[in-house]
Amino acid sequence: MTAKSGGKAAFKLFAGILAAVVLAVSVTGCGSGQQAAGGIPAGPVKIGVINSFSGPLQNYAEQEWRGLQLGLKYATNGSMAVDGHPIDLIKGNDNGSPSTGVQEAKKLILDDQVALLTGPSDSSVAAALIPLAKQYQKVLVVDPAADDAITGKEFNQYVFRTAVNSSQYTAAFAAAGGAMLDLVKAGFYQFAPDYSYGQSAVAAWKAALVKVGGNDLGQTMAPLKTTDFTPYLQHILSLNPLPKVLVVTWAGVGALTLLKQMQDLGMYNKMTVIGVIDSSQSVLKALGKSANGYQGVTDYYYALPDNPVNGWFVKNYEAQYNAPPDLFSATGFQAGQLIVQGIEKAGSLDSAKLISAMSGATFQSPKGTVKIRAADHQALQDMFVVKLVWDPKVGYCVPTLIKDVGPDDSAPPVTAPAS
Repeated sequence: MTAKSGGKAAFKLFAGILAAVVLAVSVTGCGSGQQAAGGIPAGPVKIGVINSFSGPLQNYAEQEWRGLQLGLKYATNGSMAVDGHPIDLIKGNDNGSPSTGVQEAKKLILDDQVALLTGPSDSSVAAALIPLAKQYQKVLVVDPAADDAITGKEFNQYVFRTAVNSSQYTAAFAAAGGAMLDLVKAGFYQFAPDYSYGQSAVAAWKAALVKVGGNDLGQTMAPLKTTDFTPYLQHILSLNPLPKVLVVTWAGVGALTLLKQMQDLGMYNKMTVIGVIDSSQSVLKALGKSANGYQGVTDYYYALPDNPVNGWFVKNYEAQYNAPPDLFSATGFQAGQLIVQGIEKAGSLDSAKLISAMSGATFQSPKGTVKIRAADHQALQDMFVVKLVWDPKVGYCVPTLIKDVGPDDSAPPVTAPAS
């Protein structure tokens, strides 16, 4: 072989090896889940679901989980796939612990390679996940945690919330007007759990009621894990002057005990009790007649909204679970809708493209029109001012509509830092 022909042979061999290396890198890159330009990578769309699948808020997590799955089903016309890619939900149990939530989220991001995260129920867990979402550049769709700070002072561009925040409850109540606002002028007092959600709710109710002329007489806070509320309630009954209105905020299994002990102490006869109403079926049934006459705001009860999406939701939920949908199932449904709409519009799992696609999104949910506000990614939605009325036909107190307050009228103030 001549030197010339040997050089040509060597060049061909080198070119062949280079082509093989390029092909191998390309195939390996696709197999590792890295996204090809302009599209969704091969394989399933993995979504990490961080929630309290055990602990005090377990019931809320289960509601969200059921609603999320049905929302995804509705948004994908039953296929449970986006652009031909099947959706894979992967659970992470935070057990109501921020540190556990962070550990689970890291596992979902680093080991399971999820495209985005949704959840949790506990606001303190959500607060811990917000900087993590920014660190790993992953979209976090918060539901159903309600602390104002999530889309307020703690907000960053990776955070979206399909649940309501505390100020939406109070804005809706203030917008409803009526005789209740005259009572708060004579004096209102608050009782709430002593953690981020409860503190946020107390601040939101105070701001809204003082704005309409309410006389703030203070508040009592108790640990979230409280099982006997009697000492706290007796303290409230000892106040002089006795408040005309008691604003109650509570979350989790303790709400049942709280409302029953309030009835045992005759508090419903001594003052008007208002607040955020947990309209979950389990809660309403357990309360029985004890909640009769209780007034406040809820963000969903299956019999209140009258629209095609809610009709589909109620029908399919009942068919699957042999019961009507619960309070947080609706915002879980909305989380599924937002995720699918965002991915379809972005045509990608790239976080920057998802943020652009989700920000300002509008869609029809079981609750009506939902608007994702661009300034803070907070979902604006209908809120329902209701009174619980005993219904012997069902054996519990049913939320009866006083006023349906629309997304714009119940919109909370924007408190997120400027981007």
